[in-house]
Amino acid sequence: QKTKLINAPAAGAAPQGKMAGAFAASGNAIVGHTAASLDNSGATGKTVTTANEIHTDAADQSLLVSVVGSAAIAQGKSADTSSTADTTNTTNTTNSTNTTGKTGTVSQKSSAEAALARLSGSVASKAASRKTADTASTALNSNLTNSLSQKAGSQGTGIGAAAGVNVVENTVDAYVGDNTKVNGSAVSTTADGSLTAVTIAAGGAYAGKTGAAGALNVNVIGEQVNASIGAGASVNATKEDVSLQAANDLTVVGIAGALGVGGTNGVGGGANAEVIHTDTEAVTGEGSSVTAADDIDIKADSKERVTTVAAAGASGSSVAAAGAINGNVMNTTTRAA
Repeated sequence: QKTKLINAPAAGAAPQGKMAGAFAASGNAIVGHTAASLDNSGATGKTVTTANEIHTDAADQSLLVSVVGSAAIAQGKSADTSSTADTTNTTNTTNSTNTTGKTGTVSQKSSAEAALARLSGSVASKAASRKTADTASTALNSNLTNSLSQKAGSQGTGIGAAAGVNVVENTVDAYVGDNTKVNGSAVSTTADGSLTAVTIAAGGAYAGKTGAAGALNVNVIGEQVNASIGAGASVNATKEDVSLQAANDLTVVGIAGALGVGGTNGVGGGANAEVIHTDTEAVTGEGSSVTAADDIDIKADSKERVTTVAAAGASGSSVAAAGAINGNVMNTTTRAA
């Protein structure tokens, strides 16, 4: 039996408003059972006999690929506010008319008064100009501050999240049933299970103010591979070997990454969680009989390869926080008896 499942949802949002949110998720549940048997359970006196070889083989190959991605971009916009302050220089001019009298005393007094008036007018003119300039500067600074405040307040928030959840339960059985009699030149009973699961989750967010992104992978996997000769069964290889083998090959790759970028605040988080249980057995039952002209080979072989990568990044002028975590729980049993 061969099973292939490829799933790749994605989401994205990039509005020009103040907030953007994107979320993508993938959920898969796989339950499989593959079996091959020579089974006369409960019967008596029944046999399977041939001069040639007898093979009872069950094999399952499963491939699961899940890719989940999301991206959110928010860049709020506001109308620019500008203010222009006009500065008017005021100049006071005092015209003095000198009156020429019959005596020099009157002429000198008029000249002094005229000079004093001109000096007073000049001082008053400069003071008025300085006051007008200060007023214009204050107005310009106030308008600039308000404009920057409006721009900062209008910048957006982006949230991007991606999650992949997979549940797999596979069983592979190859067996000679209870009380069954098998005779051949060579007898083999083989159970072979193979599962490859690749999951990738990526989340990204960019915003002028706050960008937050997260990615999560969760895999719950159970693999049972059993090869057996049942209780009370009789297996006889008249010329060659008796082979009883169970093999399990499991490969799991989980990658989670997130990047949050904000002008003020940035947050990113990535996580992988793997829960794996495997049971690989090659066993003969109570009261069974196994004979061969050559070798009797009873073998159980299990291989588990798990690779997880979690990464997160964040950037912000005020707050930047990033975290990544991998969590794996494995329970494996391998037995030949």
